[in-house]
Amino acid sequence: MDWHPFIVHYPIALLSLSPLCDLGALWLGRRAGHHLAYGLLVLGVLSATAAVLSGNAAATEAWEGPAAEPLATHDSLATWTLLLGLGAVLGRLPLHLKGRLEGWPLYAWIGLGVLIGGLVLWTGYCGSELVYVHGLGVRADG
Repeated sequence: MDWHPFIVHYPIALLSLSPLCDLGALWLGRRAGHHLAYGLLVLGVLSATAAVLSGNAAATEAWEGPAAEPLATHDSLATWTLLLGLGAVLGRLPLHLKGRLEGWPLYAWIGLGVLIGGLVLWTGYCGSELVYVHGLGVRADG
């Protein structure tokens, strides 16, 4: 069974919601919102790992044919999203451990989170094109 279509919705939701929580925490002046955003980022990266692994397993037969180029784009975007997310999780951890959730370091990590959120949406868009335009993962026999 191909688990990729079930798994991909988690990183899309979690990695998009994380920077929104950070921005909301800044706007409302609530420190706890930054901890929530970080937790969502961690869960998003874990689910992105599962999505990349399941996507690689599902795409083994699709590398030959007309969808190879869009599949390569989707694969590259997914890999970059995962790597940047992992970097953000590890890089932002000291801020949370030391309780220094203020100033330019926090703003820089929030900026990276916004970039990751945009990247995961772009990755999802490219993945949807693989399904709805190229028919990857769609069985003709029902």
